[in-house]
Amino acid sequence: MRLLKIDLRTNQRWIDNIESKNFDNKIIFNEIDEYLMKNNEELEVIDAVKMMNDNFKQAGDFTVFLSHSHDDIEAVKKLTTLLEKNGQKVFIDSIYWNYFEKLLKRIDDKYALNQDRNSYSYEKRNITTAVVHNLLSISLQKMIEKCEYFIFLDSNSIDKVNINTKKSTTSPWIYLELSTIALLKQRVEKGIRSRDVFNKALWFNYDIKDILTKFEEINEENDLLCRFKRSQYE
Repeated sequence: MRLLKIDLRTNQRWIDNIESKNFDNKIIFNEIDEYLMKNNEELEVIDAVKMMNDNFKQAGDFTVFLSHSHDDIEAVKKLTTLLEKNGQKVFIDSIYWNYFEKLLKRIDDKYALNQDRNSYSYEKRNITTAVVHNLLSISLQKMIEKCEYFIFLDSNSIDKVNINTKKSTTSPWIYLELSTIALLKQRVEKGIRSRDVFNKALWFNYDIKDILTKFEEINEENDLLCRFKRSQYE
C-alpha cells in the first residue's frame, strides 16, 4: 500500500480550482427485524455480522482510501473527483457510511427507550453504541486493507485543541484509520488520552507524528497524479 499526505493548509488553492462532481448517495435501511436470529418473550438476538455487511457494504472496486476530517468534506469531494477522472475509485466513509448514527438511533428507538418514551436507558445505550461503533470500526479496517492507496488529508480540523507541539488528532476515527495503517506496516503506536472535568469540553488526544513519517508529501495536483501513474510501473 502506498501512503500519501496532502496538507490542506498549503494546497488549498489548487484543490479549490477542481470542479467537484455531484455526490448523491441514497440511504436505504433494512428493518431491524430482518436481523433477528431469535425472537421470543424473553430474548431477542440480532445477527450483528449481517447487519454490518448490509449497512457498511464492502462492495466496489475501491483503490483509494481518503482519511479526513468531516469538516473538510468539500476538499475531499474535489480530490475524489480529480482522482476518479484519472482512473481511481475513492472510498469516503463520511459519504458512503455517513448514516451510522441514524442506524444507531433506529436500534435505540426499538430497544433503549425508557417507558416514558422521552428518554433512553443509559445502560442500554452504552451497549448499542459500543456495538454499532465496533461494527463500523471493523468495516473501516477491512476497507483500508482492500485499497492500494491511503491518502491522509491534513488540516487544522484534524486537531481541535492543539495543546502540544506534537502532531496529534482529536478524532478517534482518524486515529483508528492511521493506527490500522501502522499495524499493516508492522508498527505499534500508542495513543495519548487527556481527560477533562465533567461538563467541560472533552477531547481525547492521539499522537500521530510517528505514523505520518511513512507518508509521502503531496504539494500540487500534478505531484498527486504522478504518484498514481508511477506506481503502475513499480
